[in-house]
Amino acid sequence: MSDDTLKKKGKYHHGNLRQALVKASLQIIAEEGIEALTLRSVGRRTGVSHAAPYRHFADKEALLAAVAQEGLEELRQAMYDAQQSIPGNPAEQLRAVGLAYVRFATGQPARFKVMFGPYISDRSKHAGLEEASVACIDVLITGLQACHNDGIIRPGEPLEDALLAWSMVHGLSSLLIDRQFLRHDEAFIERMSLAATRMLENGLRADSPGNRDLQD
Repeated sequence: MSDDTLKKKGKYHHGNLRQALVKASLQIIAEEGIEALTLRSVGRRTGVSHAAPYRHFADKEALLAAVAQEGLEELRQAMYDAQQSIPGNPAEQLRAVGLAYVRFATGQPARFKVMFGPYISDRSKHAGLEEASVACIDVLITGLQACHNDGIIRPGEPLEDALLAWSMVHGLSSLLIDRQFLRHDEAFIERMSLAATRMLENGLRADSPGNRDLQD
């Protein structure tokens, strides 16, 4: 049974309502901004009573945490799929992961801002959100370890390298979303994404003079 049918009947099954509230939240955020999101507004958008959303979310932050968690899970899947689409080539896999990240961000800017914006005061209170964040980082760590095993990059602390890689693609994504570049077409996004990952790879290369100094 579809969400529309359930809405018309004025009732939802337990799991359906929670998902419908998350979906409605994204619609409100995309159309009116995060400030317009309240449990009352999302209940109204979903077609349920004002009290109904509180059966699933204690407050607005809990609702935003659910939106962010779902986004991170989708982002992780997009990164993983990109990684697995190029078997046997760790360097190309790393570039594909970076491109998948930027494409996700620019394709879903409203959700991206919820995922990484300052709207959730204590992310540790939301176990699912924390797990989804770690799962995303793990995709990067796996990719960087494969590059190290192939001798493409120098030995290093996997988590630190993953955070560095994340910083590069995240910064590029944020600039694109905020319209800080004159171009925003798909060809430009792809070129900039690949350039960023190549720059990261060159900086971490085993034969980089700077990295040889660090290993001495």
